[in-house]
Amino acid sequence: MDKKEQQSIDFLRSIYQDKPLNLGFSGGKDSVVILDLAERAGIVYDAIYANTTVDPPGTINFIKKNYPQVQIMHPKKSFFKLIEHFKV
Repeated sequence: MDKKEQQSIDFLRSIYQDKPLNLGFSGGKDSVVILDLAERAGIVYDAIYANTTVDPPGTINFIKKNYPQVQIMHPKKSFFKLIEHFKV
């Protein structure tokens, strides 16, 4: 294992405290790496994708297909509905 990978795994283990760590997950390469490191660290975590409603098409399907352990949170109103609501 690469030294930096081991340092990252050791770090995750050092901050873990008997309750799940919340990991923000966007579906991008950085999120995929941190999820992999958390799994290899053997810690308990909650991976969460916050749907902004303006992310690239296919993001949610990609996450559902490849990372079913990620919880997808959907807003009550889309980004554009919020803009309309708060227009001055």
